Amino acid sequence: MHKPSTPLPLAPTTRSRAPTLALLVAAAMTLSACVVAPQRRAMRQAPPPAAAEAPRPALYFYPSRGQSADQQHRDRYECYQWARQQTGFDPGMTPVSRPATPRGAERSSGAGAALGAVTGAAVGAIVSSPRHSGEAMVLGAVLGGLMGAAGDQQRAQAADRADAARSQRAQGRSQGAIDDFQRAMSACMTARHYSVG
Repeated sequence: MHKPSTPLPLAPTTRSRAPTLALLVAAAMTLSACVVAPQRRAMRQAPPPAAAEAPRPALYFYPSRGQSADQQHRDRYECYQWARQQTGFDPGMTPVSRPATPRGAERSSGAGAALGAVTGAAVGAIVSSPRHSGEAMVLGAVLGGLMGAAGDQQRAQAADRADAARSQRAQGRSQGAIDDFQRAMSACMTARHYSVG
């Protein structure tokens, strides 16, 4: 005799897993909308000091004792050399700027978010029960990715603030050197009987 086959009931774990997985996917999609993608920053260099403020007027030297044109050129050259030696600054040299560091590209790579997602998935798998390790890995990856992205953004902002402070200090040093050079040049030319204008 042959008994009619009756459908076997689904295992309780299969029924309870579907709503949990759907809930985790919905939570992951909702949380992923909160992630702010790291901004791509264009590498930029600090503006030259002349662009940041009004240009200084050129120094003019007028002979007060009838010096010849050749004497004026010689005096100007010798005072220029003396002022350069005294101040260690040569305004006739074009400053060589170092290329921008590639930290801007590193800041926006999203490595922190990726590392956070991998770490979160591993922690989720370790701390969960064997039955729910998949859901815990997904949730851990989402939360780890969010935390990593936030860390990336904070590091990028801190690096931007440090770059701005460094640029401001360099600009202040450059302006101070120009002022020192002009004072030294004026003193030398005044000693050689020129009026400074």
